[in-house]
Amino acid sequence: MVNFTRISSLYPGAIKLIEVKIKKKNLSYNSTLKEVLKFSFGEKDNITKELSKKNYKCNEIFANIKTLQEKWSEKYLGQKNEKDILIKQISYFKSNVIYFGNYSFLNEKFLKKIKKLKHVKLIIVFHCSPISKEIEKKLKLADIIVTCTDGYKLEIEKKIKKKTFLIHHAFNAPPKRNFEIKKKSIDVTFIGSLYMKSGFHINRVNLIYILLKNFQNTYIGVHFPLKNLYYIFTFLIFSNSNLIFIEKLKLIYKIFYILINRKKAVYGKDMLKLLARSKLLINSHIENTKFAGNMRLFEGTGMGCLVVTDNKIGLEKLFKINKQIVVYRNLTDLVKKIQFYLRHKKILLSIAKNGYKKTFIEHNYKNRVKILDKMIKKNINIYEKNLF
Repeated sequence: MVNFTRISSLYPGAIKLIEVKIKKKNLSYNSTLKEVLKFSFGEKDNITKELSKKNYKCNEIFANIKTLQEKWSEKYLGQKNEKDILIKQISYFKSNVIYFGNYSFLNEKFLKKIKKLKHVKLIIVFHCSPISKEIEKKLKLADIIVTCTDGYKLEIEKKIKKKTFLIHHAFNAPPKRNFEIKKKSIDVTFIGSLYMKSGFHINRVNLIYILLKNFQNTYIGVHFPLKNLYYIFTFLIFSNSNLIFIEKLKLIYKIFYILINRKKAVYGKDMLKLLARSKLLINSHIENTKFAGNMRLFEGTGMGCLVVTDNKIGLEKLFKINKQIVVYRNLTDLVKKIQFYLRHKKILLSIAKNGYKKTFIEHNYKNRVKILDKMIKKNINIYEKNLF
């Protein structure tokens, strides 16, 4: 039996919601973990659930939920504030395979401590976003890298020269979806973030602004960290952008229009409920990728929305264009397509149903974990052969 430990983290906004709820309840560690999992965020515990069915002994660690980690430490170590708690957890679980949900936990000192534990055989890290020099250094510390698009796989293999496996995102769609149009009370939904530090998200700013300007019955939920205001100021005054000053001012105006008119970002179960009420979900990939595969494609189709997405390489491998999903070429095209499908509800529902079926049958965690299971067993066998 393989002892598998997944170490992951949540968005700060999601953590705040979770911490508020679980702190009010004086629960045991196990009950607190159940409460956390009820939020249904991201991958949740779907990977470990599927591996458990394949005779793995699995543990799930949400490393940046402070209350949960304190309760684990109290239960298993007898004290609340434990230093090196991740090392203690890996040691306690006698983990053979450690799967990091993101690179942020990796550093040389930490990895050296892990590798001193004789039961640890394989260190895997999942990464699916742009690769800076700092991230590159961290990814090199892992034995295997898993990513979610062909583009990132090519980039990682070129820069880091590590074993890299492609496992697309997934979503366990509920077994029944109500496709009655009268049950869908929101015409257009967009849920996403605006981050300014790594360069202005000009395309996304324009996208959100146009949705707010052109459509009334919407839920435009935008996560906008306050520190972005500093980046806006520096962009306006100091940036060497090709935009002339008047164009910069127009962009700033759009950002403040978004801030005034946006709705709050939603997470987990609340987001899924919102998608279930939405006719159209507008999807936008991160700007500096040419390849398709973000999580919202699968969440949107899986909850019964007609997903209208930017056209990225590889999208046709995941869904049939105009049969299971719709693409837009530019913002003018997007507005026209939204208007068309809102007028032609039968076509909208037909494509939404087809997209739902595709995700329900194919893009689920059971299928994705088959790839992970095969990869783990093959590489553990290589490790064990090398010992003798």
